[in-house]
Amino acid sequence: MISSGKPYPQYQAYNEAVTLTIFSSIDDVSFVKFIASEQDRLQRILPLSELMVLRYLTDNKRIILSEMQELTQLPAAEARKCCNNLIKDGLIMLAGKEYMLTAKVYDALKSDVEYTQDTIIRYVKAKSLIEEYLQSAEFITNEKVRELCGFTRMQARITLDKMRSEGKLRLEGKGRGAKYYQNE
Repeated sequence: MISSGKPYPQYQAYNEAVTLTIFSSIDDVSFVKFIASEQDRLQRILPLSELMVLRYLTDNKRIILSEMQELTQLPAAEARKCCNNLIKDGLIMLAGKEYMLTAKVYDALKSDVEYTQDTIIRYVKAKSLIEEYLQSAEFITNEKVRELCGFTRMQARITLDKMRSEGKLRLEGKGRGAKYYQNE
C-alpha cells in the first residue's frame, strides 16, 4: 500500500468482528515514482519500515527515534538500523536528535523551498538558544552547542561558523580549546 502511494489500511474492531478498509486511490503519485526510482538505483526493495519512515517524513517533516519505534513497531536497535540504512542511502539525515528528509528527497517529493525553510528554522532555533546561553555565560564551546541543540559536532561547527560570519560571535583558540564569545 505504501509503495503504491495509497493511504494506510484502516482497521476497526467490534465485539464480534473486525473490518479492514483498503483504499484503491493513489494519494501521492510523486512518492510512488520516487520510491520506484530509488529502488532501481539501490537495486533492492525498500523494507516496509523504511517505506513507513519515508512516507511519514513526507507528511510530517521530522521524526525522533521513539516516534519511529512507535510508527514501525520495532525495538530501538531495529529502528536505529532502519534510520542508518536510510542515511547510508542518502534519503534522510540526522538533524540534532530528529531525522528529516535530505535535500535530494525534498527535490524529488516536495520543493527545495521547504527544505530551505526547515534548515533555516533549525538554524534560527539554535542561534536563539546560543544567544540565550551567552546572556549568562562568558563563552560557549562546540560541545555546549551540541548539548543545547542536540547537534552533531559538524552541525554545531557549521552553526557557530555561520554566527561568526554574521558578526554575532568571535572565536578564540583552536581545536578542543576553541571558545566562542558574543560580539558586543
